[in-house]
Parts: sequence; structure tokens; C-alpha cells
Amino acid sequence: MVNTGTEWIAMKNCLVKTIGMISLFTLTGCATVMNGTTESYLVTSEPAGAEVQLSTGETCITPCILDKKRNSEFTVNIEKQGYKPHAIVVTNHISEAGAVAIAGDLIMIGSVVWLGIDTVSGATKELSPNPCAVILEPAENQPEF
Repeated sequence: MVNTGTEWIAMKNCLVKTIGMISLFTLTGCATVMNGTTESYLVTSEPAGAEVQLSTGETCITPCILDKKRNSEFTVNIEKQGYKPHAIVVTNHISEAGAVAIAGDLIMIGSVVWLGIDTVSGATKELSPNPCAVILEPAENQPEF
């Protein structure tokens, strides 16, 4: 039997799809796919309009949302004129969804690869506290007007 061009193209397409599916299932972890490697980090203050500076360099004015890596750790410094400054230490820990993903990684074929990807990417973690909600206290020596 002689292979025609059409049969060769069909075989090539099938091979490419098969390799793609194998790569998808062996090179991506469950948590990485479901949770991603970043999370929205919300900073609020009462009163609003406080200056926020993270130890990682980002700045914003409350209320604000920053996109942060799930496995990062940093300090949030919040200041507003006439109020005492606040510093909040943000850490990370394995989230409930991350624990489920780890269990899924261990059950599935290729689990060592998936577990490694999820662990290195930080996709199994979440930032804490999130949100960062601060009630600012008036400074003791406020200027009188």
C-alpha cells in the first residue's frame, strides 16, 4: 500500500495532537492550572487614601489590588498623614485548594512531575493575611488648626 499525501498529513496531525496532550498532562500541575501562580492582594485602610509601600517595591494608594506571586513573602507599610504608620508582615501557606491539588498530584500518573511543578511554582500556596485591612489610629501629636 502506498501512502498518499493526505494519509501522511493525517498521521502527522494525530502525532502532533498526541504529543501536545501528553505534554499538557505531564508538564503542568493541577494547582498550577487551576489556581495559577499569582493572586490578587487587596490592601484597604480606614480612612482610605493611605500610601502603601511593599518591601518588594510596589506602591499604591488604598484601596488597591496588587498582583503577587503566591509563594512570596513581604511587608506592607501603610502611612497617612495624621495617623500612626502600620507594618503588616505577609507570609504564605498551603491553601485548602492547594492541599487538594497535592492529593490529586499524588494520585494521578505523572504525579512526581506535577507535584514538583506545583511546589516550585507556588501554586499550592496563598498569601496571609489577604486582604490586608487596616484601621488607622490618629497620631497623638496632631497639629491644631
